[in-house]
Amino acid sequence: MSLPQRLASHAWLLVGLFATSGAVMFYTNVWLLGEPALVRAMGPVAVWVSLGRLALAILLLGAAFYFAFWLQRAVLAPMAVIRKTLDAIHTGHAEAEVAMPAHAATELREIGADLARVVARLHDKRRQLAESSQASRQAFDAMVAALADAVELNRRANDLNEALTRQKDAVEVEVCRRTEELQAANEELTTQAEELEAANEQLQQIDRMKDQFLAILSHELRTPLNAVVGFASVLEDELAGPLNATQHAYLAKVNSGTEVLIRLINDLLDMSRIQAGKFTLAPEPAAFEPLLVEALGSLAPLATRKGQDVTHETVGALPPITIDPQRIRQVLLNLVGNAIKFTPEGGHIRVVARMEGDRLRCEVTDSGPGISAADQARLFKPFTQLDMSNTRRAGGTGLGLSISKALVEAHGGEIGVVSELGRGSTFWFTLPTPQTGEMR
Repeated sequence: MSLPQRLASHAWLLVGLFATSGAVMFYTNVWLLGEPALVRAMGPVAVWVSLGRLALAILLLGAAFYFAFWLQRAVLAPMAVIRKTLDAIHTGHAEAEVAMPAHAATELREIGADLARVVARLHDKRRQLAESSQASRQAFDAMVAALADAVELNRRANDLNEALTRQKDAVEVEVCRRTEELQAANEELTTQAEELEAANEQLQQIDRMKDQFLAILSHELRTPLNAVVGFASVLEDELAGPLNATQHAYLAKVNSGTEVLIRLINDLLDMSRIQAGKFTLAPEPAAFEPLLVEALGSLAPLATRKGQDVTHETVGALPPITIDPQRIRQVLLNLVGNAIKFTPEGGHIRVVARMEGDRLRCEVTDSGPGISAADQARLFKPFTQLDMSNTRRAGGTGLGLSISKALVEAHGGEIGVVSELGRGSTFWFTLPTPQTGEMR
């Protein structure tokens, strides 16, 4: 039994004793007073004593009830509140405030206040513990999530490592295979390079032999050709006797053939000198228009035989230029001669010379078949002609344009062509003036 329960039982026992004693005394005195004979026999003093005892019994009974009432309000009720609060603390449901009765004893009120402070501190601790527990729970959940992520990452890392290992092994195998292939290819390329180097050296030797052969052949051909030209002149002048018309016709064919051979030999000699780097110019101030007129006059019989119309025009005044006149005349003969050669009978050829900025520009335009864009890049290469059937019909070695290109560039100029299939061609070249010229 708890202390409050023992106090309550003892208090009610005391009250019961007081009440029983008072009741016995009350009923005894009432009985005595109710007996007149007894009262007379006892005397007045005994009556007053009995009345006193009756009053004392009433007083004791009232005191007992008052003490019981006070004990209930001042002690038992506060003790019940304290007991309830302690039970609530034990079960974890204590309230923050302890509601002590207003008539509780001072000591019990102090105990209730202390208990209320304890309950408040317990609430604070519980709240702190709850917050700490929640934070710990959150931290634990975060740690568990992080651990799960770490496990997943570790698994992925292991998978990736295994994949990389497999890939590395495959790459190593592939690298070994490619290395072997590259080594084999390198050995093959080395062999091919050695073969190409040997072939290149052989080609260079053949090229040098070709140049030497052309130089020797040209020189050896010029000597008998000069003799043929000399004796043909003697025969044409009838110094060795008169000739009839048939003989003059044959002699004209001999002269024409020898002129062609001499031009071919001169072209071969010029090309061999250009390729050997022994080509030189003899520059001097000269007028361009007389050279043009002279070249056109030399080619007029060829144009006349084909019924072609050859015209020339100079736009504005042409200043004197520093050139090698013989070489520029050779360029004009090559360009106009090609125009006459490849233009059909009855065609038109027009030569225009004019100043373009600080350079003299000459254009040779024909009404021939034209040249495709793919073939124009091959025009100025040695021994190159585009249509072999035309070569056979018109003649030539394919050296004229390549020699003309070398001559013009040696003067510091440029050469080119503008053409379209079916619409004729325009070959042009430029020469610098004395102020801007740079002779090579």
